Amino acid sequence: MELDNLKTIWQKHQAQAVIEQEKGEEEIRLLLQEKTKGTMKGLEMSFAKEIKYGRIVLYIALIYTIIDLWVDLNISSVSYFIFVLLGLVAMEVMYPYYKKKILKIKKNDDSLKQYLQDIISNLNNYIRLGKRLVIYLGLTTYPYLFLTIIISDKPEIFQDFKKAIIAITTIIVVAILLTGLVWIITKYLYKKFYQNHLNNLNSYLKQLEELESEQY
Repeated sequence: MELDNLKTIWQKHQAQAVIEQEKGEEEIRLLLQEKTKGTMKGLEMSFAKEIKYGRIVLYIALIYTIIDLWVDLNISSVSYFIFVLLGLVAMEVMYPYYKKKILKIKKNDDSLKQYLQDIISNLNNYIRLGKRLVIYLGLTTYPYLFLTIIISDKPEIFQDFKKAIIAITTIIVVAILLTGLVWIITKYLYKKFYQNHLNNLNSYLKQLEELESEQY
């Protein structure tokens, strides 16, 4: 009889322990979910800052190119205007697309783990794309723009082979250095805007994975 009582007490204790463990795990999940919401709000603010600064820079550049076109219409000023305009259009298309992907709202049937994985993946892809675009565009547009300046201002340089080689070499070197500088600035800005949020999201994901591993 005493043995049966002990078994009953033990079973109740085990059941209570399981309930408390599940309750504790659920509380941790809810806490991580609230932390995720806070981080996403901060991420949205950082994204808005990047868009704002990007627009300011491009619109200032656009105003400058329009004035340049008005003062002196040539291949150089036209090229500047076209590149700035294309950059502005690309920004207005790219930012809303990635904003929708990165700042997507969590649906009720989405698991927090999958949601975090998607956000982290999309944010990493966005940062990686931004850095690559700086390199690709820098190494293509800068040489072209510098070349149009020389053609507009000093076309006689290309009548002399030696001077032409020196000019082209200088253009390439300056384009590489300028691209490197812009890449460093871009890397710094992305780190300032997004690295802290990315670290937080990775931390929440790691805690969730540890929580799931303890269940098995």
